[in-house]
Amino acid sequence: MPSIARHRVDRFMDVLGRTLEDADVAERLCKAGVRVRIDLKDLPGTVVMLLFAEPPARIAVGLPEVHPDVRLWMWSADLESVLRKRTHLPLQILAGAVEFEGYVRKLLRVLPILTDAAMTVAES
Repeated sequence: MPSIARHRVDRFMDVLGRTLEDADVAERLCKAGVRVRIDLKDLPGTVVMLLFAEPPARIAVGLPEVHPDVRLWMWSADLESVLRKRTHLPLQILAGAVEFEGYVRKLLRVLPILTDAAMTVAES
């Protein structure tokens, strides 16, 4: 497994995990009612799940017995940058850099909540 890509996934999981410890943020994310599967192009077989369909909001690496509403295919660098506002996910989707399947608008509605909260956590 490429170490840089793995490090990016680990950092994403750490920052997002700490972000979801904020009860207000977790509650707001669950209002979206969305389950997202992210397949990483540079780590074949690695899947990150964002489970924001019902409380408690959580994340997982692997495939929980959950059918996703949205599926994304992206590079680990894009995954990490989403939480730092370096990459504007909707523009990446439009450009074809991030492929998707399903109801991506459900994710995009809560992305600003997720990104703002994660930036606060990452800076602390």
